Amino acid sequence: MKDNEKKREQRREAKRRYRARTRTFGLIYSIEEATQLEAEANRYGFKGVPQYLKASISSLRNSTSYVVPKDTSLRNLILSLRKAGGNINQVVRYAHERHDISPNDIAKLIGQLSEMEASIKEALTLPPNIIDVLNEHLNRYPEDRDKLMTWLNDYQNTTD
Repeated sequence: MKDNEKKREQRREAKRRYRARTRTFGLIYSIEEATQLEAEANRYGFKGVPQYLKASISSLRNSTSYVVPKDTSLRNLILSLRKAGGNINQVVRYAHERHDISPNDIAKLIGQLSEMEASIKEALTLPPNIIDVLNEHLNRYPEDRDKLMTWLNDYQNTTD
């Protein structure tokens, strides 16, 4: 009996330590919204909606955090990378054959690389449909807009 009581007390203590260093937030969604979020979480391989929402919100807050992009975004990104890679190879081959490269060619290459970087950031940092979900919620419950703005202002003040 003492072993069971000791294990139970260890679990309780671990739970107290966990609660002391974490915070829980509750969200209420309509059945339609919840179904949509569950489908997206499953589609992108998350274990559940909380994990999906946490990744999506982290992605919005911190541009170094990534979530899996939509299939169309990923396809566009792959096509963009292939196109840029082909162009880079052409420029390098031209420079090796002719031993010169014009400033115009360099400017064109830099522009393509900048476009590629922008498309990569866009594809990997924007969570799929999270903005649409928030807009739909705020349109349905306009009274939450003030709460959200207050929360965002408070958050911004703590990060400044």
